Amino acid sequence: MEWISDWLKQIILLVLIATFFDLILPNHSMDRYVKLVMGLLIIMAILSPIFQLLKNDSNLSHLAVALKKGWDGKEMASLPEIREKTETLKRSQDTMIQQQTEKSMEQIMIQHVQTKFGVEVVRAKVKTDWNQQKAPEIMQIEMITRMKLNNKNAFSKMKPIEPVHVEIKESTTPSKVRENKTLEKQIAEYIMQTWQVMPSKVHVQVEQPV
Repeated sequence: MEWISDWLKQIILLVLIATFFDLILPNHSMDRYVKLVMGLLIIMAILSPIFQLLKNDSNLSHLAVALKKGWDGKEMASLPEIREKTETLKRSQDTMIQQQTEKSMEQIMIQHVQTKFGVEVVRAKVKTDWNQQKAPEIMQIEMITRMKLNNKNAFSKMKPIEPVHVEIKESTTPSKVRENKTLEKQIAEYIMQTWQVMPSKVHVQVEQPV
């Protein structure tokens, strides 16, 4: 192994240096001091692998303590916490997808109703929920429209549908009420046929032009 070769080279080098100093020193009274110092250096070189092993063992001890803390749940999240965070993230993603789907449906309905019936859509609200197939299902559609003057597209012939809730103001004349009711039925039927929604889930209101 490479580290053994380096270790032996260090020891041999220190021995050669000690021998060299022993030869060149003119005063033999310094021999014992030189030998003491060189002996200590050689001993440290011999024991260096043991020191390195103790150092690595200390690092391993710190690692073991850290892992123990993690498994004890003091610093590492527990399995129930991880599952809870995963479920929270999934619910957040589902909510975001649901909201984007509702917004897209609202924009499409507004565009189609305004184009087909020549009215102004004041407000459109779509509420959805996840069905058993994990797909968004329309639960309710609310739409408020306003008739335009000289609207010729508002009374196109369409199949009769179930009664739709109509709010009648006292100031509205009977003829205007009939016009509003007819247009509400037409718009509601169009939405039900286009989006395959039950009549009870569609609420349309037509207002008179301002």
